[in-house]
Amino acid sequence: MPRWVKVSVVVAGVVLVLLLVLMLAGVGGEHGPRRHSGLGSAQAGAVVTTSDFSEPASGTRSWR
Repeated sequence: MPRWVKVSVVVAGVVLVLLLVLMLAGVGGEHGPRRHSGLGSAQAGAVVTTSDFSEPASGTRSWR
């Protein structure tokens, strides 16, 4: 196996281990779809809660 292949594999392995350590250490803050939305802690979009349902006498749920 050529030397450049061995060096590339070692560098890729070191990068992967470094990323794994950083992820396990929690460096980088919270990630998710709202990280860059600019809304801060406000939620984007509607959230369905149990108060959005009405309970008929039969026990089945239906939308209001």
